[in-house]
Amino acid sequence: VDMTEAGIAEREIERWRPGLVWVESPSNPTLRVTDLAAVHAACRKVGAVMAVDNTWGTPVVQRVIEGAGVADVVVYSTTKYLAGHGDVVGG
Repeated sequence: VDMTEAGIAEREIERWRPGLVWVESPSNPTLRVTDLAAVHAACRKVGAVMAVDNTWGTPVVQRVIEGAGVADVVVYSTTKYLAGHGDVVGG
């Protein structure tokens, strides 16, 4: 499902009623941005948990939970961007 098209994402979430919706925003490698608030609202309507892979955005640039409050879970890949040089190994 193309999560960057809010209407499509909302329709498919309503249709499939998943327990978990996984979103990567900005996406890698295309850097397409998802309307996290719209997708989160659709998740709430069906009782789904929304997880955001915020690796590209990093917690410095995009505060998905604290600032925007538009996700239930947020994950980061420490092996990519948190260290700034790619020299950190994380699990």
